[in-house]
Amino acid sequence: MFKAKNNHEVFNKILEFDVNFPFNMDKDAIDLIKKLCNLDPEKRLGYNKNFSAIKKHCFFKGVDF
Repeated sequence: MFKAKNNHEVFNKILEFDVNFPFNMDKDAIDLIKKLCNLDPEKRLGYNKNFSAIKKHCFFKGVDF
């Protein structure tokens, strides 16, 4: 979690630092979160309303949408 005195500092920390995920978190979940949170909007999973790309991610394997 990013803590700071104000929102501007929090935003800067988000841009500058990597997120530390729990060591036992599912690797597919981590990959999905990283791709959904890519700082470059055009490289983000699901960019331009491409929801099928999100649904095809390996995290959702076996889910019947």
